[in-house]
Amino acid sequence: MKKNKNFIKKFKEEENGITLVVLAITICVMAILIGITVNYMIGKNGILSQSEQVKANIEAAKDEGQQIIDKIKSNDDGSIIDGAVSK
Repeated sequence: MKKNKNFIKKFKEEENGITLVVLAITICVMAILIGITVNYMIGKNGILSQSEQVKANIEAAKDEGQQIIDKIKSNDDGSIIDGAVSK
C-alpha cells in the first residue's frame, strides 16, 4: 500500500499539461505571424495594392487594344495602322 501512496504522490507532483509560460510564448509567436501576414496583405507593396495595380494595367491594355481595333475598323483598305494588322 505504501508503494501506491508514493506513486500517487509522485504523479501529483509532476507537471501535466500546458504551463502558463508555454501558452504566453505561443500567443506571442502567433501575434508576430499575424502581424507579418497583415503587413503583406495591406502594406504599401502588399498583395492588395499589387492587385489594384494589375487591375489598372489590365484596364489600360484593354482600352489601348480597343483603340487599335477601332482604328482598324475605321480604315477601309485594311492596311497596317500603328503596328496593328487587320484581316
